[in-house]
Amino acid sequence: MTKLNADGKPVNSPITDLGLHPWKLIETQAKGGEADRSTASIMSLGNGHIGLRAWQEDDLSQPGDGLAGTFINGFFESEAIRYGETAYGYARDSQTMMNLANPLPVLLEVKGMRLCFSAALQAGQISHYRRSWSMVDGTLTRSLHWSVPDGPTLKIESCRLVSLTEDNLALQSYRVSYLPDQSSVADSQVQLRLGLRLDAHAANRSGGNDPRVGQSDRLKLVCRNSLADASRALVALRQDASHAGLSAALAVAANLSWSAGAVKASGNTARPADLPAPLARLDDAAAPELSWDLSLTSRQPSVTLSKYIVILDQRDLPPVKPEPDLLKHAVDLACACRQRPLSQFMAAQKDRLARFWDQADCDIRGDLSLAQGLHVNLFHLLQSAGHNGWSSAAAKGLSGEGYEGHYFWDTEMYVFPFFLYTDPKLARQLLAYRWSILPQARQRASELGHSGALFAWRTIDGRECSAYFPAGTAQYHIDADIALACRRYYEATDDLAFMWEMGAEIILETARFWLSLGFYNQARDGAFCLQEVTGPDEYSALVNNNYYTNLMAQKNLSYAVALLQLLQADDPDRLTSLLQRLHLEAASFAGACQQAADHMFLPYDEANRLPLQDDQVLQRPLWDFAATPADQHPLLLHYHALNIYRHRVSKQADLLLAMYLWPSAFDPESQRRAYLFYEACTTHDSSLSAPIFAAMACRLGWTGHAYRYFMSSARLDLDDRQGNTADGVHLANMAGTWLALTSGFGGMSTENGQLAFWPRLPRQWEGYGFQICFKGNRIKLEIHGGQAVYQLLGGPGLTFSHQKQPVQLSPDRPRLQLPLAGAGRSINPADRHAGLKAVIFDVDGVLLSTDEEHYQAWAQICRQEGIYFDRSINQRLRGVSRRDCVDIILEKASRPYSETEKAALAQRKNQAYLEAVACLDQSSVLPGVVEFLQGLTDLGYRLASASSSRNAERLLAASGLADWFTVRIDGSQLLRSKPDPEVFLKAAQALQLQPADCLVVEDSAAGIQAAKAGGFRSLAVGAANDDWLRLQSSFCARSLADLNADELADW
Repeated sequence: MTKLNADGKPVNSPITDLGLHPWKLIETQAKGGEADRSTASIMSLGNGHIGLRAWQEDDLSQPGDGLAGTFINGFFESEAIRYGETAYGYARDSQTMMNLANPLPVLLEVKGMRLCFSAALQAGQISHYRRSWSMVDGTLTRSLHWSVPDGPTLKIESCRLVSLTEDNLALQSYRVSYLPDQSSVADSQVQLRLGLRLDAHAANRSGGNDPRVGQSDRLKLVCRNSLADASRALVALRQDASHAGLSAALAVAANLSWSAGAVKASGNTARPADLPAPLARLDDAAAPELSWDLSLTSRQPSVTLSKYIVILDQRDLPPVKPEPDLLKHAVDLACACRQRPLSQFMAAQKDRLARFWDQADCDIRGDLSLAQGLHVNLFHLLQSAGHNGWSSAAAKGLSGEGYEGHYFWDTEMYVFPFFLYTDPKLARQLLAYRWSILPQARQRASELGHSGALFAWRTIDGRECSAYFPAGTAQYHIDADIALACRRYYEATDDLAFMWEMGAEIILETARFWLSLGFYNQARDGAFCLQEVTGPDEYSALVNNNYYTNLMAQKNLSYAVALLQLLQADDPDRLTSLLQRLHLEAASFAGACQQAADHMFLPYDEANRLPLQDDQVLQRPLWDFAATPADQHPLLLHYHALNIYRHRVSKQADLLLAMYLWPSAFDPESQRRAYLFYEACTTHDSSLSAPIFAAMACRLGWTGHAYRYFMSSARLDLDDRQGNTADGVHLANMAGTWLALTSGFGGMSTENGQLAFWPRLPRQWEGYGFQICFKGNRIKLEIHGGQAVYQLLGGPGLTFSHQKQPVQLSPDRPRLQLPLAGAGRSINPADRHAGLKAVIFDVDGVLLSTDEEHYQAWAQICRQEGIYFDRSINQRLRGVSRRDCVDIILEKASRPYSETEKAALAQRKNQAYLEAVACLDQSSVLPGVVEFLQGLTDLGYRLASASSSRNAERLLAASGLADWFTVRIDGSQLLRSKPDPEVFLKAAQALQLQPADCLVVEDSAAGIQAAKAGGFRSLAVGAANDDWLRLQSSFCARSLADLNADELADW
């Protein structure tokens, strides 16, 4: 998680080498080779149907190297999944989005030397390098100088785009210019060969042992009907996915022209008649080529190769008999596009993006890095989402091969809401894809012995292809996720035609599935239970009564009843026909759904007012986070699944996601306690986690927490925070950033079709704004200066709530300026929660760690005395004075000890401990402590240390921490040890503050008890955090490294 300083900026965080610009990524340091893979993902281009990775077009690409990538959304090959042991109902076939033939290669040869970008870069032949990815123009441009060994210097400028207005089209221009004034050899002319290749040797890469990448290197496409036509200046080929029964065709039509003036991607070229005819080569049927032999002179110093690239899927053509000639269609389309100048396509691209940003732009003022991150995320969403009704949005979009191009629940729960509230028509198409695979969902439910429909956990064509059922098929919640998306679409659009055409069938069939999966459990007083399910948290598999799953199923069931009533009122005859087709009887089905919803079991700990993620969550031991090295994340790559499953550890937001979606189902105190409890055991190994934690922190009013999570989410791929952006961007996280801004900081909620806002402004921003569509209205919200400004940009008007107060926008009153409660932000600590003014720290275990030295010293004494001692006994000694520790140890002694003997034992232990810590220095300070203390000081908090140990002063001095604290209390000043509050009361008295003004940070049970007894708020860290539920501290965190100082203002 991102560590921030007092100004809310990253501490020791690597800043991307792609520059800071709100609308561009600018690369000025070329990488080449393997290091370019992440940039190839980030700077990829797509249009929702086809995608191209940002491969250097004049480099060499090895099959399966993961650099180049050409994809069609939904185009895949399959093979039988190879199980060592198989069983009934296992997924049978894999599905992998295939890396198609690469249409980008440009062949440039001078004096017998071909330009290979990575090799030339390594040899020092590349200079003046600049590559720019524009979110305004939708282009990737590049400029560089190539110094040919013993030859001229050439300037190379290229531009490419994937058309956002023509689904099957990409464009590429490549200009070569002779620079005689910069060349080492003063040639009057330069002879060169310039050409292109369509390379079908491209292949998918294997992920090795990383299940997030896939093992698809075995799959091959069959190349057919290659052609290289010199007379028409084009190359083309067809590729077949034989097992999947799919075909694709790629055609590249070329133009060559002498360039006049400064090169632009607009096609500003002259067309003299003295260009030579191209040479066509088909020596390798999988790599047809065209090339031209040219001379550059001072009179004609530049030449431009323009490429019109068409990528067709057989499903792009009408399903007629006989089947149309796919390759011919691709060739004809490429030739037709070549008749139009590049400038037309560029203008259309810019217009399309202007409309997109007009509807979807989010404005953050005061943080350029976040503004850039948001724009990158939204642009990738546009580039990735299928809009034809038979494709969707893959986990990595069209930017890479991660997760094999599969569609997951991510689409409906993260990506879909973005489009629902910015482009409802595209959102409808995403749901149309789910409706198109409803037959496969019915078949899967039947195969597993259930009624209704069960959507595949990961799929492309609708069939299940997850080979690991505990974290695949068992995630039944995908049914309710899709049903909720249908519901939210209708509530936001009033599109009843969608319900009749698609939505009702999905909702009713998924409700029918829940009735089949669950049962009335007499051991739970007849509650309706769902057993052996996996919720969003994939580190807790095959549990009983996952709260998220049960709640979502409950909502699915109850809405099915409401939907039947809605449809009955609209068209009774049509509803009768629908139910007959589904073999449902309205009254009995509605009754069964309502009964199951009313009796749904939702696990809850009444004593602790804590919703439980599942039945067994409190029975599992907490994962030992302190003993887990940072390089052992994500856990799934370093620990056996069974080891993970038996512990209380979460990969991502699970129960908190349920709270985010259905806030009215949870009281505020349960939400607060659940946030603290589950944050303490969540690794955030999934990129889906941080956005939901950010949104929920905002709901609780904790903008400091929210900002930290938001920072981690907004630039996750730009800064490659998870180390695997090379495999493609994290599309759901990108959408989650938008959710965190709108539903988190903006406080937007549409629960039960009611639009509401509760905006909050983090202190790091000057302001922010965003737009949404709702029920035919376009609304813009801007937050700044303690005010919320709502504007109606279009539509009939609507009523909504602002901080629980009903307000209305209409064409007659299109603008409202309303105050934010509490100014909506936190500038100074005194602004929040009755003025937290000071923080009091225990020393050992909080600021530095000598736990092992304490343990070994006591163990030595006990061995000498013949007294039993183990680590569980040692745990009871934490926070307790040395003299009181002796009494605890002597509980196991075989004889009574006199007071003199007890004092001697204490002294011997202390001597052994002091010898062990004699070498203590700044390296003993725990991670994150110094940054946290600096942040608190910058924010104006007063700091004190308070320890029962008589050695505390010595430890602080040796570790270099003493000067941070204006007040230092240790055991030499005390009459009573913890859990007596004397130590903290003395610290507060010395600070001239009341206990209510102070927060105590403790790692021991005795310390938390002492803080509570003295009337202090408390923050449990370390071992105390592990036992937070029993100790009932005010707040908790695994360590100070997991907190930013700014977050104390939340408390």
